[in-house]
Amino acid sequence: MALETLGQVEKRQPDPKGSYSKLIPRPDLPSDHAFPMVMLNVTRQLGAGAPADEGETLHNPDYGRTLLQLAERGTDDFYHGDLARRMSDDLAANGSFVTAEDLARYQVRNGESVVGTYRGFTIATAPPPHGGPTLLTILNILEGYGLAALGHNSPDYVFLVSMAMKAAFADRNPYMGDPEFAHLPLEWMISKDRAAEWRRHIDAGKPIQVAFASPEPADTTHVSIVDEHGNCVALTHSLGMSSGVITPGLGFMYNDSMVNFHPLPAHANSIAPRKGRTTGMTPTIVYGRTLGQGRGDPQQRTSIGWRHGGDHEGVQAALGSGFGFPGLRQGAERVRSTSQAA
Repeated sequence: MALETLGQVEKRQPDPKGSYSKLIPRPDLPSDHAFPMVMLNVTRQLGAGAPADEGETLHNPDYGRTLLQLAERGTDDFYHGDLARRMSDDLAANGSFVTAEDLARYQVRNGESVVGTYRGFTIATAPPPHGGPTLLTILNILEGYGLAALGHNSPDYVFLVSMAMKAAFADRNPYMGDPEFAHLPLEWMISKDRAAEWRRHIDAGKPIQVAFASPEPADTTHVSIVDEHGNCVALTHSLGMSSGVITPGLGFMYNDSMVNFHPLPAHANSIAPRKGRTTGMTPTIVYGRTLGQGRGDPQQRTSIGWRHGGDHEGVQAALGSGFGFPGLRQGAERVRSTSQAA
C-alpha cells in the first residue's frame, strides 16, 4: 500500500539520530483503517514492541545509513559489494536458500511490452509472467459488450466485468509462468477468437472454473509519468508481502514474493532457481485519440484519464472497473444484494 493512501509523508534529511519520516494520517480515514497494521512491521523492527500511534515519528537510522551507502556506492554494492556480503552472510548463517551467488548473478530483464487493442485504442502492457496478458484478455472479452449503456457498477455491469475477469484468470492460472522456463500460449490467450469463445460461454450462463492461484495482496505502489515531450512511463513497484526478516544493521525487511510461485512441481509457475514468478503487476499505457495512463494489476485497479462521452465512455467503462480479482467476490456479493433488494 502506498503511504500516500494513508496520509501525507514528511521526508527529512538524516540527522545524528538517523533518517526518519513522519506520517500525518488523512482526516477522512475510518478508525478501523489498516494504518496500524502498516506501521506494525516498522515498529517491531525498531524494537518498540507495539504499533505506532497516528502521527508518531518513526526513527530508523539503520535504514538511513543503508540508503546513504547506496547513494554513495551505487546499486552494484547491493549485488556485489559490502551490502551484498552483509546480506548473504546473515542469510547463510540462518539457513536461507538465497546465496551470494544469487545476488551476484541477478540481472534485470528488458522484455517487450505485450500489445493489444480495445475499440480503436492501442494497449501496451506488461509482458509475462506479469499481468498484462490477463488485462488484454479481459478487455478483449468486454469489447463485445456495451458496458457504457449498462451504467457504471449496475448489477449487469458488475456481473459482466466479474465474469470477464474470472474467464481471464481461468486461462491465466494454468498457463502463466516465466516464458524463459515454460511454454506460454500467449497468442491464444490474448486473441480476439478466444475472447469470442468466452463471451459465448458467459452468455450461455455456463459456470467458469478458476484453478489454483497463489494469493497476492490487494495493494501496490505505482507511479505514472508523462513529460513535456510526450515520453510516458508506467511503473509498478510492488514489494509483495513482507517476510519479517531483517539483516541486523540494514533496517529493511526482505519481501516474501516466493508466495507467488505454485507450490507443486510440473506447473508453469513452479519454483525453480532464478525463475521469475507470476505477478499481478500490470503497468499499462493506452495510446489512441486520447492518451491515458494505467496503473495497478489484474486485481484490475486500472484508471484511465478521461470521463467523456462516446467511444471514450466505453473505454472508461471497461478499464475503470475499480475492483480487483479479490473483487470478484465483492462483485458477486453486490449482484446478489442488489437483486435481493429489487
